[in-house]
Amino acid sequence: MPLKSNLDDDRHDLTRLQKKQFIQKPKAKPLFEKVFLICVGNDKYEHLPDMKYCKSDAIKFQTFITKSLGDGVEVDTQGIYDEEVSIQKITEAFEHVVREAKAKDLTILYYSGHSIADNEFCGLLMPDAAPGDPSNILSAPILKDILSRLESKQLLIFDSDCGDDFFDKFLAQVIDSDPLMLEMASKNRFLIGVRDISFESRKHGGGTLTHIIESVYKKKGVSIIDLFDSAKQKYIQAHLQLQDAEVVKDLPSTIQPPYHILLNEAEIVHHIKLMYSPLTTLRDEIPILVPPQSTGELNENPSYALIIGTDEYEAEGWGNLNNPRFDAETIGRELETRYAIETEYVFNPTKKEMMHAIARYTHYEFGEQSQLLIFIAGHGGHSPMARGYLVPKDVRDDDWACESVLWHSQLRDMINFLPCPHIMIVIDACFGGTFDQEIDAGTAQNMVEVDTKNVTITEILSQKYVNKTRLYLTSGGKEYVPDGRPGRHSPFAFRFLEALRSNGGTNKHLNFQDILRFVENAKPGPRAGEFGQHEPGGDFLLIHQPGKEARKKVLKEKPSPVRNLFKTFLDNIGLDLK
Repeated sequence: MPLKSNLDDDRHDLTRLQKKQFIQKPKAKPLFEKVFLICVGNDKYEHLPDMKYCKSDAIKFQTFITKSLGDGVEVDTQGIYDEEVSIQKITEAFEHVVREAKAKDLTILYYSGHSIADNEFCGLLMPDAAPGDPSNILSAPILKDILSRLESKQLLIFDSDCGDDFFDKFLAQVIDSDPLMLEMASKNRFLIGVRDISFESRKHGGGTLTHIIESVYKKKGVSIIDLFDSAKQKYIQAHLQLQDAEVVKDLPSTIQPPYHILLNEAEIVHHIKLMYSPLTTLRDEIPILVPPQSTGELNENPSYALIIGTDEYEAEGWGNLNNPRFDAETIGRELETRYAIETEYVFNPTKKEMMHAIARYTHYEFGEQSQLLIFIAGHGGHSPMARGYLVPKDVRDDDWACESVLWHSQLRDMINFLPCPHIMIVIDACFGGTFDQEIDAGTAQNMVEVDTKNVTITEILSQKYVNKTRLYLTSGGKEYVPDGRPGRHSPFAFRFLEALRSNGGTNKHLNFQDILRFVENAKPGPRAGEFGQHEPGGDFLLIHQPGKEARKKVLKEKPSPVRNLFKTFLDNIGLDLK
């Protein structure tokens, strides 16, 4: 029996003494400083069959997980049950966690109730969800956006009724299937769900998955939280399988163990990366910057600009614009000719093209003083569920789940983890200020004053380039901004160009605060600040270098990403990518 054999191996890995110590020995230090627990359970539905134990399961889970953490861990619990369950309530609960949770904390989402997974939608169904109406579905893309904004580790548990159909599709949408993107935004996250149909059991007094997790704690004294302890993972997984096999005996004969699915996202990402073949004959030219020999010049490491302008849209609901491409071309030309910045242009990109234009910079070898300026102009939008986003050329009118847009949370993650030490992003789009999470949540004040000052170039080179820079500047906050008359630039772009054309004044350089002084009077009011890994004292510097040509990129071949790696990996572990 394969299951028994595997479990026997696991047993041999731990002696009886080790098991005794594992259970009884007090923890020297908690795994997490704080645990944020969001429990959602709903039994009552207007258009779907009612459930019996979802609410009680959520309360039960909250109780035994809190108890399993002991006295040394602070627990922040939010329970949402029955008529309280709504997209707004769940997103509000997460907004609290986004504001409070730190990297050393853990966030747990437990959901028990109906879910959906078909050709159109994948998500959690709210009490008033109706067939064919996506407005009351908390979709996987929306959850992905919310989860991407959390700094903490994450444990997601779905005791829902669509089984592997839901879990497979949810997993495929939450974890990027593009290998190039995996390198930029992977999370330390475990996901637990049901491989087949989810059952409620009168014998167990609740959902079968929840009973399995609870039984391991009650019988063995170990918590599902300890999955994040690498020394204990194998032990916990073995006991989950043992309890799984016991529970399956009470289910219909068509259900075979394992009943549950437990996946470690870090392992999935690791295996997908291993599947890259260095010998593949499929190759793209991916730009790898070869640093030039040191010349002793001022700012000897080259600076770059990625200029993106979108004024043509395929969806009827998003009208074409007058100036984004014109603004982008003009700004790029000024950066090239006045500041010797190596500039790349991307016009009217699709979502994938926009993301790949940014992701390519992961393959650059940047110097300690290298800088990257990203300018994006076009439509922007805001959704109470998906928050702020940029609109690419291939946006869809019927995109209820906001899958065809580029959320600001995705953009922040991508840019934050680029290997360039000094990055500034400039966004001229409606709702651009929601790039800042505090502006998005409505908790920010007026335009942030970043800690920069007027200094000499010598001081800048000796001090400012020491600290990592992550700065943003947008044409407005959580509001619409004007496009401007054709060929006249948007009001924000006009002011930004004034800053560039000043050549840095008498100092012959512009830092971040200098640029703010030029654009601050543009209507309706720019927003600026820091994000991600920004370090105090970090700055962005444009040095006037007339007549000097931007250094050219040197390209090398690298293996092309194999686009179906994610599907191949899921196939290997027995899941389907629908």
